[in-house]
Amino acid sequence: MSNGNVVEVFVPGRLCILGEHSDWAAGYRVQEHDIEKGYALVAGLNLGIYLRGYENEGFSYEFQDKKINISREKLLSWTSKNFFEYVISSAKVIHSKYNVPGARIICDKMTLPMKKGLASSAAICVAVIRIYNLLYDLKLSVEDEMTLAYEAETSTGSMCGKMDQVCAYGQGIRKVVFDADKIETFPLSISNELQFILVDLGGEKDTKRILADLNCEFTEEINTGKHKLITAIGESNKYYVEDACRYLISGNTEEFGRVLNNFQNSFDGNVACFSEKLKSPRLHRLMDYCSNIDGIVACKGVGSQGDGMAQILLDDHHSISKITKDIKNKLGMDCYLYRVGQIGLNAIIPIAGKGTRMYPYTKIIDKSMLPIIFSGKVYPALYLIIRELYYSSQLEKINLIVNESQYKIINKLDNLLRFEGMSIRLVCTEQIGKGFGGAISSSECLYEPGFSMVCLGDYVYKSRKIGDCTKQLVDFWKKNNKSVVGIKSILTTETEKFGVVFGDWITDNVIRISKIVEKPDPKYARQNLMMEHNGEKCVFAFFGQYIIDNDILRRMSMSGDEEIGFSEFLNEYAQRQDVYALIIDGESFDLGNPKDYYFSFIEYGKE
Repeated sequence: MSNGNVVEVFVPGRLCILGEHSDWAAGYRVQEHDIEKGYALVAGLNLGIYLRGYENEGFSYEFQDKKINISREKLLSWTSKNFFEYVISSAKVIHSKYNVPGARIICDKMTLPMKKGLASSAAICVAVIRIYNLLYDLKLSVEDEMTLAYEAETSTGSMCGKMDQVCAYGQGIRKVVFDADKIETFPLSISNELQFILVDLGGEKDTKRILADLNCEFTEEINTGKHKLITAIGESNKYYVEDACRYLISGNTEEFGRVLNNFQNSFDGNVACFSEKLKSPRLHRLMDYCSNIDGIVACKGVGSQGDGMAQILLDDHHSISKITKDIKNKLGMDCYLYRVGQIGLNAIIPIAGKGTRMYPYTKIIDKSMLPIIFSGKVYPALYLIIRELYYSSQLEKINLIVNESQYKIINKLDNLLRFEGMSIRLVCTEQIGKGFGGAISSSECLYEPGFSMVCLGDYVYKSRKIGDCTKQLVDFWKKNNKSVVGIKSILTTETEKFGVVFGDWITDNVIRISKIVEKPDPKYARQNLMMEHNGEKCVFAFFGQYIIDNDILRRMSMSGDEEIGFSEFLNEYAQRQDVYALIIDGESFDLGNPKDYYFSFIEYGKE
């Protein structure tokens, strides 16, 4: 989030579920094209680093009782190693490429164990670079941040590959493919949530020595043609990852666990033998213990492996607390709980506004309570909005932003608005008249990593199937893990009533947004905002549903600018990071528009 010259970021740790060492090994494809690409299965953790950054002359970093404060000139010539080497290196990379004054960075919280194979150093590098990116509007993409973070980390002498920097994508589970210096990521939508225990093995781990040993052997095999290590990290690893993805998508936890165990056995036999630091006695002690425990499906090493961290996959029928307590008491190893699945998605519906476009009627009744005839009965618009979200089968929790008078009314409608399995939290706000940012500022979900579905309190939606408008937007987000807004084609004579988007076609129904204009003049829209689509010139406006990165929403809520609206803020963000627009196959009705309100009666009255 930002407030003037301050930004806040969260970058999670990275859990390599499967495919250790495949990133640096695939780097040898630059010289040997016959080497297999690298494949890995990677998850963003709920553990990570929380940074706060301010514009500053020079560079400073604070973490608990540790602090460093140096000038820009000293930063650029810095060579010594100390506790701050990763943050200094990251700032140094930025200052060597961009003309920025500096930054004061405070680490508010670190929940990620360090030097345990969870990409803590990469997370720190990405977080520092993202602070600069946001503070000075450097317009770096996530991929750009990853590239700079890799440069920063390797400049410290680390021999890391490029898997660790995948933490820049945030939470969720992804298949990652490494090809020389190229990286492709594929977000996975999995059927079942997976419950892991991360175990701190409490042993020593020398990642630099492990990487040095394996790189030495890898080079030797290229020269001699032996290929034991090359095959294990390449062809065999690809088979395990593809197998694991198939079982994840189908929801077969037992078979997925079998793949993890088989991979570990292969790693021990074909990779660990090349480095003394991979003997990992504490890991194998844990594996032996887990083999006799009901409820444990798999147990394997993490990261470069060694005695840093291990991961345990559980079924969903046994007590997690008992298993973690026994591991602590019997083996002396600390445990962290972690669930892997599709990133959670909450909804925010702000309805606390005054609804001025429908005066004088909205002096008597709130816009969200405007009556709509449906199935022979009269329902408030809010009921139809929540009904749409429920039947999409995608969302479980709604933050409903209300004013004090609405709070009392909605409590009386509790039975009408409650759907089984969906939680509605009423958030009472006093930020009336402070724009969209003020309206959403009280939403608790803004301070969680991930995304939120935003629905406007005066829009209702209609498609051939209940919930389908929402589902179309969510399906795109699941596949791409990017902010996306729903859009529809409108007449140029209507542009003064809507936020209008413009950009480049990615597919026949997806636009990468380059410009958002709030309620443009029809003449301006015809000249500057029309896009070719299916042989026709069209103008596309907001549909009334959005899935937005929580970081964007936080910054909007803290901007302190009462004048800036949702469209303007989103337009500013789209200049720095990718935001997409999806044409929704359905209809939306802006209840603040008398014409749309009339047509909503016709459409819903058909049922």
